[in-house]
Amino acid sequence: MSVRRFFPAAAVCALLSLNAPVLTSAAWADNTADEADLRFSRGIAAYKARHFEEALAEFFLSNRLVRNNNVILNIARCYEQLGQGDEAYRYYAEYLEGAPEGAPGIRIATEGIQRLTERVALVRIESEPQGANIFIGRKDLGSHGVTPRTLALKPGTAKVILSLDGYEDAEKEVQLVQGSTKETGPMTLKFITGKVSVKGAPEGAEVRVNRTDGDAACTLPCELDLAPGTQLIHVQSAGYFPAQVPVELAADTTSDVSVELQPVPPATGTVRVTSNHEGALVKIDGKEVGFTPLVLTQPVGVHRVEVLMEDMRDFVQEISVDENANVWVQADLHYAGAKTSAASKSETSAEDAPASVTVITRSEIRAFGYSSLPEAIRGIRGFFFTNDRSYENVGVRGFSPPGDYNTRIQILLDGHTMNDVFAAQAYVGRDFDIDLNEVERIEIVRGPVSSLFGSAAFLGLINVVTRKSLGNKHVEVTGSAGNLNTLKGRVAGGHKGESFEFVASGGAYNSSGEDLISISAEDASDGNSHLIKDRDGERSYNGSARARIGDLTLKGYINSRKKELPTGVYGTVPEFDASYTRDLRAFVEARYDKSADWGSVMGRLYYDATRYQAHYNYFEDAEARTGTEEVDEKSNADWLGFEFFYRSPRVAWQNITAGLEYQYRARVQQKVEVQDGEDLDINARLNIVSAYLSDEIHFGSRVLVNASARFDAYLHSATPATGTTTDVKMDNDYPVNPRLAVLVRSTPGGITKLMGGSSFRAPSPYELYYEDAGNSAVANADGLEPERIWSLELEHSQTITDDLKVVVAGHMSWIDNLIYASENAEGLTMYENYRPDDKSYGVRTMGGEVEIRWQPARLTMLSAAYWYSHISLAGDDAEGDRIKANSPSHAFSVKGMVPLVAPYLLASAEGIYNSGRATVDGSDRRYGETFWLNVGLSGELPSGYFRWFAGVKNLLDSKNGMPTGGSTLTKTIPTYGRTFVLTLSGSY
Repeated sequence: MSVRRFFPAAAVCALLSLNAPVLTSAAWADNTADEADLRFSRGIAAYKARHFEEALAEFFLSNRLVRNNNVILNIARCYEQLGQGDEAYRYYAEYLEGAPEGAPGIRIATEGIQRLTERVALVRIESEPQGANIFIGRKDLGSHGVTPRTLALKPGTAKVILSLDGYEDAEKEVQLVQGSTKETGPMTLKFITGKVSVKGAPEGAEVRVNRTDGDAACTLPCELDLAPGTQLIHVQSAGYFPAQVPVELAADTTSDVSVELQPVPPATGTVRVTSNHEGALVKIDGKEVGFTPLVLTQPVGVHRVEVLMEDMRDFVQEISVDENANVWVQADLHYAGAKTSAASKSETSAEDAPASVTVITRSEIRAFGYSSLPEAIRGIRGFFFTNDRSYENVGVRGFSPPGDYNTRIQILLDGHTMNDVFAAQAYVGRDFDIDLNEVERIEIVRGPVSSLFGSAAFLGLINVVTRKSLGNKHVEVTGSAGNLNTLKGRVAGGHKGESFEFVASGGAYNSSGEDLISISAEDASDGNSHLIKDRDGERSYNGSARARIGDLTLKGYINSRKKELPTGVYGTVPEFDASYTRDLRAFVEARYDKSADWGSVMGRLYYDATRYQAHYNYFEDAEARTGTEEVDEKSNADWLGFEFFYRSPRVAWQNITAGLEYQYRARVQQKVEVQDGEDLDINARLNIVSAYLSDEIHFGSRVLVNASARFDAYLHSATPATGTTTDVKMDNDYPVNPRLAVLVRSTPGGITKLMGGSSFRAPSPYELYYEDAGNSAVANADGLEPERIWSLELEHSQTITDDLKVVVAGHMSWIDNLIYASENAEGLTMYENYRPDDKSYGVRTMGGEVEIRWQPARLTMLSAAYWYSHISLAGDDAEGDRIKANSPSHAFSVKGMVPLVAPYLLASAEGIYNSGRATVDGSDRRYGETFWLNVGLSGELPSGYFRWFAGVKNLLDSKNGMPTGGSTLTKTIPTYGRTFVLTLSGSY
């Protein structure tokens, strides 16, 4: 007998006898037990007779009828006796898996496995997930159990197949070697799924599958991989009714499910919002909900209420709403200080700006019916205007020498410089015919601010800020009519979106001016009387467009204006077909603005152009007053450039602004065509490179120091002399302009500003090179030096109450190398620098201002201002008469507006006084002492879709003469008398 077949009979009998009670007891629970017991007994008998195959068959039948772990042990013994070691090993292992602790067969099975281990090839089969059915070779051969399991197989290549319901089969071939164990490693079975895409509202609602509690499977919107078959999708969100949707999923397909949860009506209370000014915008939790007075229901809970009104301080209050309860909100609105960006290139309140600033709001513009920039600024402290029937000129703090063409004040349109580069002229009248209906505010800065804005900001700066869109309107049409045959019309259209807004407009203005102007021989410089008829006309056409796309803004502007000249300027004959000037100003700009935690940046590219044309009519023989001679002048200028600046966030109590600017003046061409003289044709090209730096330092909450400086490099290239009678050259200049402002909250509600610095102004090509063959002007053969000003200002503003404010200011300036229009020995105009006796300065100005303003509401305002200015010269000569001319020493203004029936009817009135002014001839008599009184009525529908204004300008019909530069027939020109205007504006 071989060792493999040896089995002690006593052990067998003992083992077999252990099974009998098990089978007998099993019969009590199953009627197949008798047959199982019979098969078991027959198996024992066959085994004892050593008929192992017959015993194996009986044991299999018994185990199939009633599974019994001891029967499995006998099956293993039969297989071992038959020499089938791999099957025997498998059943020994199966027995051990199911044997209870302490079972007597454990020792037998363990010894059997030990005997067989060296004779069989083993494979350890694991799966992910576990419990997969094991098949070897083919599935139709039957399962070999479930994972994890170790099987004994024949040496060689074996194909392992794993199968589990809901998963794809996994297969793996292994090379088996007798006496060793091969591990398959975890065999992954891919879960068979269908995909369900769940969409709907509200976003973030929780999604569960086949249950309503526990962690959510995902949140809307989402996709889930689920087992094929019927699945129940549950969707839940706080404040909404839950929903469930059954979905039938097929393997490897996607089913779409859309769920719209219905909100659960919240418990609510009533909120009543009133204010001391009707029509204020109400926001609750950041959303616009209506205008005061307002009654609405709100869900129970805490809410943030905001009441907003233009030019008023925001009112904010947090409220708690209880179920079925009333909450009252009374908003007391008070006038807020206006915002400005003109003084520091970043938006701040006018109080905190490092300069003396006044802001004219849109409410004031509409209430007083301002239709042009001079009308709006005439009553601002420190400013005055002159109209010589050719151009309107602005003076600042008593200083506006004739012939300067607004060269010492800078005009900005939304931060874009409007001064030209030919005469450095600031357009302020109809040559800058912006419709003030499109203006949000006008920012006026007194004093030199060249430290940030360059040459033209010598005495001050005016920034006109236009509206960014038409709001909720799409089209707006405005028309005006008045005496002097004045008509004005404008059409605007726009769109406003979250990331895109657009507005474009076009308009026209036409006025015949005064029909008849009579000049006596005593008043005329040529000793002849003149009767001038229909020679005072003015017309303009203009258009603008602005588009914002995210942080990028594109803007374009064009204005063309023609003005007839009725004053005999430059020796022309006003009775001839009218002499005239024509100006065209245009620009396009692309601008990028971005603000973030790291600061803010601005970058812009621009192209600008001006086209100037003048036509003058002269007598061919001036003494005989016969014949006709025509002189035509042209100036064409094109320039382009870029600017970039960065403003830091507040770090270590300070904000730093740094900027770089480049401008290339590609063409600054002057042409004068004379019938019997030498023509002028020059082109002055120029490169300007500029850098500026500003540091705003906060010392606690009471002291603010703003230090700024700008460097400019004027790089002249081939400064022209072609066509001139002189060889005028200009050296390159590298001026630096520093400025320091200290702001102290010196009293409760009070701010004191101490400001000082230096600015320069470069001579313009017109001042350097212009001449017209001896008719009126000649260039200065010695050239010109830049002007420079040193200034010192002290201003204190004191808030008395929430609605009442007083401002007191004093200022002093020293000007060196002032460029002014003089007369040479031949009586021709020539520009030169004023610096008598090599003094450290040539001109000094000084003055004081006081203003009181009461504004309890947006449409209610009363203000009064007085300002004094004085000019003194370092030298005592006749040239000083021209510099001091046209400078009123005293001025005051009073203005007020009050709603009669808000907002349908609003009354306004303003009175403006200017003291007399000296003329260029040095006469002791003062001219132009004037008091203008303007009154108006205006109103609008609450919706804002219709507005109107009716007013009278210069109600007292004051026509006092204003001094001229000496180039006209008379030394003074009367102002326009009483005028009427009616303006209507409709939109939808």
